[in-house]
Amino acid sequence: MSELHAAAQASPTSGVSPELARLLDAAVARLSLRRRTFTDREALADIWSAGFDVGPQIDPRFTLADETDAAHPRQWRLMTQTVANNRLLDALNAGQWDGHNVDNELIRLDAADGVFYVFYPDNSRLTQRPNGVWEPADREPDVALPPATQAELDALGPALLDRMA
Repeated sequence: MSELHAAAQASPTSGVSPELARLLDAAVARLSLRRRTFTDREALADIWSAGFDVGPQIDPRFTLADETDAAHPRQWRLMTQTVANNRLLDALNAGQWDGHNVDNELIRLDAADGVFYVFYPDNSRLTQRPNGVWEPADREPDVALPPATQAELDALGPALLDRMA
């Protein structure tokens, strides 16, 4: 571990005023149990209101989670948090998670992996249905058919399978 990194670990707010250090510590405490990534504004609004013009980069406890694009602001996480989107996408594709209640799934993954997971909801690889269920963005949505149409198609299934064999 470099001396600079060790110093940052020991006192992440060294080199800033005591008031700014107090405000940064309060922001980190507030965000430490949050289950979502956060924007500059979500992290630093209180600090900006106190007259400090700083970004998350001032404190090594803040880590860029995603650069995003013009439609979404940059997302941050704390260095004690791990973005779970890859794990969630894998669980969806493997049928190990049904896309319901992301917070419960994060808690389950925490226990399995021994880390504190957060979710980045604007990730382009995941989409949320109107009913709140998360799914891979590239998955074709299920279409609800009227019962009569469903029965007709179900009756044609065996004949189609015979033709393909």
